[in-house]
Amino acid sequence: MILATGHLPAIDTFSFTAFGQPWRHHEWLAQVLLALAWDRFGAIGLRLLKLACAAILMTGLAAAMGAGRVALRVQTIVLLFAAIAIEPLLELRPSMFSFAMMAVLIAVLARENAGRRAPLWRLVPLFILWANLHGGFVVGLAALAAYSSAATIGDVLQTRDWSRGLRLWLVTLAATLATLLNPQGPGLWRTILFVLRDPGARAAIVEWRPLIPSMILQWRTSFDAGVVYLMPVALFAAYGATALAARERATLPLDAIAILLVGTAFDATRNMALGVIGLAAPLASHADRLWKRRGEASLGDGGAAREPASPIPAPAAAVIALLILLSGGFFSTRLRSAYDAPVGAVAFMQAHDLHGNVLSDLTWGQYVSWHMAPGSRVFIDGRTHLVYPWSLLQEYLKFHFGLAAGYSLPDRYPVDFILIAPGAPPFRLVAANPRWRLIYRDQVAALFARIGSPAARAFPAPVIGHSPPAYFP
Repeated sequence: MILATGHLPAIDTFSFTAFGQPWRHHEWLAQVLLALAWDRFGAIGLRLLKLACAAILMTGLAAAMGAGRVALRVQTIVLLFAAIAIEPLLELRPSMFSFAMMAVLIAVLARENAGRRAPLWRLVPLFILWANLHGGFVVGLAALAAYSSAATIGDVLQTRDWSRGLRLWLVTLAATLATLLNPQGPGLWRTILFVLRDPGARAAIVEWRPLIPSMILQWRTSFDAGVVYLMPVALFAAYGATALAARERATLPLDAIAILLVGTAFDATRNMALGVIGLAAPLASHADRLWKRRGEASLGDGGAAREPASPIPAPAAAVIALLILLSGGFFSTRLRSAYDAPVGAVAFMQAHDLHGNVLSDLTWGQYVSWHMAPGSRVFIDGRTHLVYPWSLLQEYLKFHFGLAAGYSLPDRYPVDFILIAPGAPPFRLVAANPRWRLIYRDQVAALFARIGSPAARAFPAPVIGHSPPAYFP
């Protein structure tokens, strides 16, 4: 829509519950880049864009460790575990740009912390770009403020020198003002603060919930989903242990960033990757310090310690990377969906020209809109806090969790079709409601039509189908 019209859409046109209401945008540039990559190169273009973000991210972390003169072996090990932890969390979403930007920010600050000349002024254009890519720029500003605070306090306590702290706070102020250079101006901050305060996000979306409850829920739901938490949590524990053991004063400003970002991960699961990015450089520094202490203790006066070599030579690493790209389907022209989508049900609706207002699962809203708009509109979709009021989300959640209070939801709104998973809690509510008739069902989705409608009359008995694997779009 942005590419076609040349401006941001101001109101919602995809739903029937918030049609014409303001539509807040805080990721417009990321959406444009994703759309351009898809339009020009398809699935490979999207993967290349993700690969670019991953390359910037890992290069930033390596640069941050290098600034602290961490041994190459330690760098390699920490980078490897960080990559394993971040990879499942690095999705084709605007958040991948925030991960890359955060790594660049930490690399610049790590260089500054090492006493080298750091291009701090470049953080200003960095935040202009970041503010138009993703709302995570707010966490970036918090990280910059945490670093500036720790550096200022440390300098004042040790040398009573305010010069460095003043310079850092001026950069922090300039970076904050730079975020106003976006299509919404100060309105962007109102959008971000609204999202952060919105109780609906934590209630409806697992990744917005605190880390520990979310991890327990995922373990109970799916073993594969729970495994994603293991490496980040292990790194959080490793960082805490090494920081307490090493007790490095020199890394305190970077530790301030790590503590902040790990704290945000415990506050909301969606920030796990940021926590790993924040702790990588100080974790490597602490581990390196402990490694050298051990080496000095074992050597005694017998000689000098040798610089450990990298456990993975560069040529071998390049071959491994190429094999991963080839075996992982990087060059495939198809992009498998991260979740089951109602492919069969939507195809059934299209084949029989069934259009209208659709009450579907929240995670299916965008899929229905992509394939059936403008002839059909959705009740709700993943834009929750950017379009829909909290009162509407509360009503939907009662239906979503199969509560008795959600029984009448489809009858209180002009819903024409209900599209839900057969095993989902609301399925029982709708199946027990005599005002709705099941007209189609497969292993992924069940489609209900309102009794008396042309669709209900056309299919007095449900059609049993099969839903193929879901591929983007």
